Amino acid sequence: MSAWVSGYREVRRDSRGGSSHRLLSTTAIIVLLIFGASQLHNLLPSIHNPFSTTTTDRSGPVLLKSLTDLHTYDAAQANLQVVVDLKDQTAYVPSFLKGKETLFVAAGSVQAGVDFSALDTSSMVIGKDHHTIAITLPHARLGETTVDPDQSYVASQQSGVLDHLSQVFSSGGSDAKLYQTAKAKIAAQAAGDPSIIQRAEDNTRSMLGTLLASLGYTQVTVTFLA
Repeated sequence: MSAWVSGYREVRRDSRGGSSHRLLSTTAIIVLLIFGASQLHNLLPSIHNPFSTTTTDRSGPVLLKSLTDLHTYDAAQANLQVVVDLKDQTAYVPSFLKGKETLFVAAGSVQAGVDFSALDTSSMVIGKDHHTIAITLPHARLGETTVDPDQSYVASQQSGVLDHLSQVFSSGGSDAKLYQTAKAKIAAQAAGDPSIIQRAEDNTRSMLGTLLASLGYTQVTVTFLA
């Protein structure tokens, strides 16, 4: 009887061990199948991957916040490029531990326009023959600087060990500082180039000349004052 009980216990242990091994084997096979399917899809793109990731856009509709009347004639646009070289350091800490060097190539633009909001009858003098006209306008001014994200990119970036780990475990770094620096540099470059303002005023003068010529004026004089 004792031999029979001992044998029964051995069978029970073998049964539990076999079930455990079968469960582990089944789990391993499932994992291998999933991994194999994803790898096979990379090798054979024409085969549909049942485990592929899809993105659903659940954004709400665009809301109109306000309307603003614009009175500026955009007469010229300067397209500029700048290379931003930023280096972040922490005092008394070696750069290989904490620090970042980034080389950012930014492409941006600045528009120059003439404000027509103050244009009225006092700004125009029409000759007695009704064929000449003189117009006085304010000087052209630079508008807002924009940086094009599609044409801008990080050329190179080196990070210390701690900064690199922070980037790995964070949800994503911000490039706001790079864009702000690039925007300021592009704006400063445009402000120091008088040819942009000159081009805007020349284009405005040409546009008004063509427009008023179609109305019968044979001589159009446009003067820009501060």
